[in-house]
Amino acid sequence: MFAAKDNGFQKYQIENLELYNIYGHLTWVAIYTRSQSLGSTFGAIGFMDAHSQEASDVAYGNSLQAALADYDSKLANSSNNGNGLFATQANSTAAFDSTIWRIAPNGANWRFQLNGDTRHYFDVTTQAFTGAPLLRDGDHVNGTFMDTHQAQVAVRQMRLVDAGPAQKQVTEGAVSPKK
Repeated sequence: MFAAKDNGFQKYQIENLELYNIYGHLTWVAIYTRSQSLGSTFGAIGFMDAHSQEASDVAYGNSLQAALADYDSKLANSSNNGNGLFATQANSTAAFDSTIWRIAPNGANWRFQLNGDTRHYFDVTTQAFTGAPLLRDGDHVNGTFMDTHQAQVAVRQMRLVDAGPAQKQVTEGAVSPKK
């Protein structure tokens, strides 16, 4: 876990390494710190599947929420016969099919909410849907996510069913015939 890509610049030391059950799966949790004269200061937290040995599988963040969001995304996008490393009985794949109510960039992801779904915030990466940067409010989408029983979930697969009114207006205006 020391070799996590995001720890490359900071080179925090790992002060505490423990095994937990997160999202129904055994997970190593590391606390990254920097030594000082009177103890140490918190730098980051990392999560890694207990069955993994790849530094690229470490979910890393400067806060618990950021690290959990990264871990959730890694779980949903992991490639173990298409099922993900973390598909368990407690966490099942769920489907969605609705219109995007609101969407905004969130780091390397795009976070959106769907009309009628007040329980979830969906995070989509360009790995799950290459057109993610082009999505707009009002677009009709469908796909799957791993239901971790948390408000924030990572999209596994997604497709655009129909462009919303904002995109249709731009497209129609761009190709209107000349008179």
